[in-house]
Amino acid sequence: MTDPQMVKQSEEVLRELSSTEYACSSLTPLSGGLANFTFKGTLSKPLPDGTKEVAVKHGEGYIAAMPDFQIPTTRCQAEVECLKALAGLPPTAVGAFVVQAPKHHYFNPETNTQVQEFLSDALSLKHYALKHFSPPQDPSSQDPSSRKPLCLDLGRSLGVWLRDFHAWASRPEQSGLREEMKSNGPMQKIGHMVNYAGLVDTVANFPSILADAKETFEKIKEATAEELRNPDLQVIHGDFWTGNALLPDWPLEEGGKTPVFIVDWEMCHLGPRPLDLGQMIAELYELSLFKDIDEGKWLIEGFVAGYGYVDDDFSFRTALHAGTHLVTWGSRAPGWGSEPQVQQVVGAGKDIILRAWNKDRAWFEAGDLACLFSKSQLAAAIPLPKGGGNFALAGLALGLQQDLIVLSGIPLLLLLFADVIANLTQVYFSVMTTTSRNNNNNNNNNNKRRERHAQAALWARSLDWAAAAGAATSFAAYQSIVAAASRLIRTVAGGVPLLTVGLGTTASNLFAAVVAMTLLGALINTVLTAMDTGFDAYLAAKRMDGGGGGGDGGMGQELLERGVFQKRAAYERFPDCFAKFIATKCIKQISLLGRETRPAPSTTGGPPTGTRNYLLGLSLGVSSTVLLHLLHENIEFQLAKGRNAPFELTVVHIDTSSPEKQTQPSQQQQPSPAETALDRYRARYPRFTFHCVPLSSALTNLDLTSLPLPATTTQTHTQTLQTLLNTPTAASRTDILRLLTRQALLAQARTHQCQALLLGHSTTALAELTLAETAKGRGFALPWLINDGPAPSSFSSLLSLPTNDENGMVDLATTTTTTTTTTTTKNREKDKKKEKEEGTVVIIYHPLRDALRKELVTYTALVEPPLTGLVVTNTELGRDGNGNGGPVVSHKDLSMEEVMTRFFGEVEASYSSVVANVARTTGKLVRFGGEKEKEGGGGERCGLCGMPLDEAGDERWRGELGIQEGRGVAGSGRRLCYGCERSTGG
Repeated sequence: MTDPQMVKQSEEVLRELSSTEYACSSLTPLSGGLANFTFKGTLSKPLPDGTKEVAVKHGEGYIAAMPDFQIPTTRCQAEVECLKALAGLPPTAVGAFVVQAPKHHYFNPETNTQVQEFLSDALSLKHYALKHFSPPQDPSSQDPSSRKPLCLDLGRSLGVWLRDFHAWASRPEQSGLREEMKSNGPMQKIGHMVNYAGLVDTVANFPSILADAKETFEKIKEATAEELRNPDLQVIHGDFWTGNALLPDWPLEEGGKTPVFIVDWEMCHLGPRPLDLGQMIAELYELSLFKDIDEGKWLIEGFVAGYGYVDDDFSFRTALHAGTHLVTWGSRAPGWGSEPQVQQVVGAGKDIILRAWNKDRAWFEAGDLACLFSKSQLAAAIPLPKGGGNFALAGLALGLQQDLIVLSGIPLLLLLFADVIANLTQVYFSVMTTTSRNNNNNNNNNNKRRERHAQAALWARSLDWAAAAGAATSFAAYQSIVAAASRLIRTVAGGVPLLTVGLGTTASNLFAAVVAMTLLGALINTVLTAMDTGFDAYLAAKRMDGGGGGGDGGMGQELLERGVFQKRAAYERFPDCFAKFIATKCIKQISLLGRETRPAPSTTGGPPTGTRNYLLGLSLGVSSTVLLHLLHENIEFQLAKGRNAPFELTVVHIDTSSPEKQTQPSQQQQPSPAETALDRYRARYPRFTFHCVPLSSALTNLDLTSLPLPATTTQTHTQTLQTLLNTPTAASRTDILRLLTRQALLAQARTHQCQALLLGHSTTALAELTLAETAKGRGFALPWLINDGPAPSSFSSLLSLPTNDENGMVDLATTTTTTTTTTTTKNREKDKKKEKEEGTVVIIYHPLRDALRKELVTYTALVEPPLTGLVVTNTELGRDGNGNGGPVVSHKDLSMEEVMTRFFGEVEASYSSVVANVARTTGKLVRFGGEKEKEGGGGERCGLCGMPLDEAGDERWRGELGIQEGRGVAGSGRRLCYGCERSTGG
């Protein structure tokens, strides 16, 4: 890039910004960036918040430093979208550092000029390390090891921020960001080209070092290209290295709050998360390889510990990318080292690549990158002295040795006895937990055993070291007393050792044995506990969280305030345990359902015949997707054990898109958004059969004569559906959509002869449904809607239903409307008897009723690969939350369901028990008309929702509100419940 180019671009940018609030008096070129023209802008007029300087970036269709290298300008739009979204990601504070992305101020999509927040007097981490961390020339200067704690904190802050960013970007509410990053695919391809295609090309530059690895490099290039076709890729920074982490140009110091900016987001795309870690680790490792800067290794150690626990596959993939970066970029870093140094770096990169490709864990554990493969990176971030037992009691015992001189005789024996009991208790819970885990008993009892095991480990280890300290100090004190007594006796007896040998030797041997036994027990217990790093994490978390009781968290709180480690949610500390916790809730409910849907016994006296058939209603949202995944995992687990599949599952999605869209010829030739989304599910779960059914299919299961439809027209079911949904309010439309979806699922369950309909309602969803239905006047039907149990019998014989002609039309004008209540009752009895004989009674079940929505949202990101790539938003399906296809401009545009969703979203965050109480209280209600339903008796039911009618209650409501009955076809004698009358009437 020549000076005339920079001058030209700066003049054009100054003219462009002159008419905005970001008009600059001067633009100063900034170094470090390659792709764009980057400046520090001095504002002509400070912003309202006092800002005087901003960062200005201008992008062209080529790399600024290499005009011949063409790249699309869509990267600029991608960066802007990232920064806008990242405004919702809180800064990460660890120790003396606060990490965040800069704020976005301005963007012109026509010129690709943007304005961002500027960090004054800042250096990239790369240049900061070269300036402040280089080996000192003066031997009397500061010892570099004194900077290790701060370097660990800086690395840890970057790791914690990156983990938070990855987790945040995978949440369902960031689906829009993921869609935007799909459009940045060219950056994904460029990243693969310069790294993995470049890896193969580099062989020609270093044939003596890399020639024997070329075949492996070719395989890696193909494997990583295939990896990018994975539909479950997540949002990554894409260029996360020391050049894109900025911090002020001042020495690191404790007690302050040093800001760290993560910049240059134009490479952000969908990719494997280990790429972000591998690139940063490689760049930090180059500081050590090229410049002998030990701080580089300390930064790596803190960075890996801050990112937290990952499995071995993740670690090997991270190491593979780190080695690739060393070969492709380390060999091209101008001015970093001599030719022998470059060859050394290339050789080191090659070794890392081959060892990672072959998954040689032992090699890594013995090298500079051992932190990637420690027993647990999470445990490494917790400063518990494993070799010293519990830091509280052991430290107290060793610190107060002088006061423990009296700890001898009976007090010492009592301490040793308590120590033995604690150790035996720990062993018991350890065995019980291991046995339960091996038997795959993922239930609450196992979780309780795990907690008791951890508590027993705490006390056993503490008592071990306390007993050892007590025995040692008592032994030393006794030796002094014996020596003094011996001298006294010698003096009295004229130098004859009367009692020295017998008393002194016996006591010495006794105490020596006690000390040896307690020290051996303490060491063994410490080693055993160290092998289970999950308990160390648990114990530290318990202390940090306040131990589940009163107090301020003690030393854990102090360590938290000092930034030694970070307070995280339980699912981040123990992702595997949290995933099992959610699975346990679901499988427990499925087991209960299995008892209710047990196949009929064989007529020959053999084992039961037949198979349990379930139908899952898939909305493509978080809850139903999690339920589908858990059911799939349960079947796979049973098959792996050599057992039969516990049930057969049919998955049905009801397409609730606009009826007009479903009838357009152009739409019939192309798959609907719902069908496109289902293709992803079919690819992920090939075992199951997926059906996409139009919402109009629900009308075949309804009493159309009860609905307020024109009596003189002939309509298809799609046209009838369009008439029903043509209501003036979003609340009515949303309610009718929900009712028809439920009826369509029940109809499909009976069509497929399924014994149960599984719905993915969480505790939160059931609580929302409870209050929403009560507000709409269906409080009497809550037990039917919320509780698990048989659905009301089908509508097929309720009355003479209108039939379709050969053209699929329904003529409501010619429909017989003289059916009497007696006929209805007889037909109900026939229906009920037929359903019992044919086994078509459908049980509606909610397997996730014990899980909160926020728990399920978290679970989607913990599964490997994550489920977030499957979950579909309303926008992708061509509809929005309020069901009317338009934006919400006032509360009148919100349905009752949306009001409840917003309300419980806030309640669930802080008072989850309130949400659970709402759903559980409803579970205690008795079904209205339930006894008649069991007997197959009469009693009218609503023609739309199918719930038994509360005739007295509805009559009272109508009288108070002045509503006349007979809202359906004239003379039909059929009625709707109060809630459905309100919805169909708008």
